[in-house]
Order: sequence, then structure tokens, then C-alpha cells
Amino acid sequence: MNATTTDRPVVRTRVGWTDLLWLIRRQHRWMLVGTGTLVLVWISALLLLRIAAPARGPMGTWDSNPLVDLAKIMGATPMIFGLLIAVFWAAPLVSREYEQRTTTMVWSQDITSSRWLASKIVLLGSIAAGLAAALGASAGFMMRGINDARDRPAFLAFSEVGLFETAPHLQAAYAAFGFALGLAMSAITRRTVVAMAVTLAVYVGVRILVIAGWRPFYEDPVRQTTPIHGQLTNGDTIDQNPLYVAGGFLNSAGEPAELPIECLSKNSLSDDEINNCFADAGITHRFNDYQPADRLDSFQLVETAIFIVFTAILIGLAWMWIRRFGRT
Repeated sequence: MNATTTDRPVVRTRVGWTDLLWLIRRQHRWMLVGTGTLVLVWISALLLLRIAAPARGPMGTWDSNPLVDLAKIMGATPMIFGLLIAVFWAAPLVSREYEQRTTTMVWSQDITSSRWLASKIVLLGSIAAGLAAALGASAGFMMRGINDARDRPAFLAFSEVGLFETAPHLQAAYAAFGFALGLAMSAITRRTVVAMAVTLAVYVGVRILVIAGWRPFYEDPVRQTTPIHGQLTNGDTIDQNPLYVAGGFLNSAGEPAELPIECLSKNSLSDDEINNCFADAGITHRFNDYQPADRLDSFQLVETAIFIVFTAILIGLAWMWIRRFGRT
């Protein structure tokens, strides 16, 4: 009697996260290793700068130390990390699959387009956000350490964009936003070069809009007013390390007024005559609007929330686009 055997094909019903992790590691290993090495080297350099910070000393001699200029340059580098993630990690992610015509084969076999996208977002996005947070924390640690070595802070905590943006959670939000933006542009354009160019332009535009247009107004600014006495002065000292918003002149009703140029142009006038000129023009006070330094933490949290919302919207857009038009 002959025994018969039936060879049954092995059918994979589901691709697990372990398989997806292996796939991502194989596809993007050089990108991950290269970026991780670069970040590690940069963090090491930032920590060495912190260790090498000069001892506390007079402001004049301290400012002549070349480490200060180097620290300012290196401390600002986290500002561009999210942009690098957007352009070089995320923008080619989907478009390259379309250009190589692998989308139909991949998304119709073991893995759906939704699961493929989810693996990229969760695994690659998490790594990008983690690297950004580590870089931001190291830059902030270095810059605060150098501030402490000086009689007066070298980096204005609020008005200096570099130090404002070193918060780890804020850097992670920038990287997540960049990743989501690049992914969405990659899915929509399906062309790597076009996706990279559009991502670059939009990322820079959004960051400038937030820094210049939104950040100064997360809360109502504090207004400092100074009576006009003789020649114009800067008035009383504002709280240390503020974020300057606006300034100008007020009339007797407390409303902003135009600067009386005719008064300033008469250099031969005495102080009393200048005061009378201002009074005739209705100018009574000079004002400065600013955000106090003690709002730094809350402003960083607000901006983090803004970029998290942007990230969610862009991921939703990429998800919808790929599900609807992924194979066409």
C-alpha cells in the first residue's frame, strides 16, 4: 500500500509587526544608520561644548571666547532637523514606490496599503521624533549651561529662536510634522523630486508663519508704557529675556499714534520745547508690547500642540489619498 501525501501551500494570512519591522530595517537601514550616526556625533559635540564652557567671568572677556560663537551655531542646528526628516526621509517614501512600480505588487499581496502606511508612520515616524527630541534636549542642555557661565545670559531665552526650539517635545513635534508633510506630498505628487521641492517650500513657509506671525500672540502681550520726557529714550527696563512684539507711541487716549517726525527733526529745540511739540501732536507715552520670559514653557507647549494638530491632519490626508488613489 502506497501512502500518498498532499503538499499544501503555506498561506500567510497576516503580516505581523515583526515582519514589517524587518522590512523597514532592510529598506531603510542605510538612511537610519546614517542619520543616527550623524545625530550621535552632533550630540557628542554639543555635550563636549557644554563641558568646555568657560568658568563664570566678566561679560567682556567671556564674550571673546570663540566657544560662544561655535555654541550659537551648533545650538541652532535642531531647527533644521525636522526639515531634513521632511525632505530626505518622508518625501521620497511613497513616490519612490510609484516610480519603481512596486505599489501594485506590494499592496495586492501580503500587505494592504493601509497597513504598509501604518508601519511607516509608526516605526519610521517614531524614530524620527525620538532622534529630534534627543538632539533638542542636548542642544538645550548645552545652551543653558553656557548661559549659567555668564554674568548675563548669552542666549535670550525667549527672543532667541534657537533656545526656544530646543525643548525635546517641541523638536519631536517638528519632526513628526515634517514626516507627515513629506509623506502627504509624496503620496499626492508621486514624483520624488517634486515631492521634495514642495515639502521644502511648505515646511519653510509654515515654520516662518508660526515663528513670525503666531508665536508672539499665543497670549496677549504685556504692555509697558513710559511717559515722554524730553528726548526719546528706551524707557524703563523690560523684564529680562522677553519676546518683543511691538512698540511705538500712545496719545492721551491710550491709542497708538504716529511718531511726530517734525519734533525729532528740530535738533536745536530744548527738552521743554520737544515736550510741547509732542503734546501738540497728542503724544503722551511710549509703549513696548512683549511676552515675559516666564511664559516660555507654556508657549512651547502651545506650539507643540499646533504642530501635533498639523501632523494629524497631514497623516489623515495621506491615509485618505493612498486608500482612495493608491493603485490607480
